[in-house]
Amino acid sequence: MLKLLATAAVAGNFATYPGMNTPGSRVEAVLDRGMIFELIVRCEDGTGIISFAKNDRKYCLPSGRCTTSFDVAVRRLCR
Repeated sequence: MLKLLATAAVAGNFATYPGMNTPGSRVEAVLDRGMIFELIVRCEDGTGIISFAKNDRKYCLPSGRCTTSFDVAVRRLCR
């Protein structure tokens, strides 16, 4: 996941769809919003959004809860 984000940080504003090319990927889309990436994440019962702050390298949920771990953020989002 960090490799994808690092590559994206160099590219500027963009949208990419790793879920289309990688079967089983939890991330359906990555949208560059300047200082953050919005990650559209696949859960068992639908999708949700996790924001990744480029400056402090934290994954944040819509509730405002943040973590430095992508896996922890996905588990919290997909409960």
